[in-house]
Amino acid sequence: MHIENLLQLKAFSNELLMNLNHDSIVLLSGELGVGKTTLVSYMLQTLVDANTHFTSPTFNIVNEYYSQQKACKVFHLDLYRIKDVAELYEIGFLDIINSGISFIEWPEIAFKTINGTLKSRILNIKLSFLNHSIRQIDLE
Repeated sequence: MHIENLLQLKAFSNELLMNLNHDSIVLLSGELGVGKTTLVSYMLQTLVDANTHFTSPTFNIVNEYYSQQKACKVFHLDLYRIKDVAELYEIGFLDIINSGISFIEWPEIAFKTINGTLKSRILNIKLSFLNHSIRQIDLE
């Protein structure tokens, strides 16, 4: 799928939300500035609060919210600064991904931690630049 503007990204986020369960794990990969946080922000606006501009939890690593719509907790994780799998355990990663919907930016370090039994709950989204204004989104 190709995304050419923010309206298309918002529409895409709404389509994704229709397929999420209360325990879904959404992994967002892609280079810096490709739109991972913007995509999560759109989904959080729908799930949590339409009037809030959500930002990436780059420094605190995890932001926790509650969705009345899905009746569950929603977590936004940014694992960019996590350098070792042991750090995932320190932040309670396994408890987090088993406690609600999880949006995980920079998930590469977590691939080793995510158990094969969780595969049915995972949506892997890869965003990339086609040029300065068009993004490609691949779903797995």
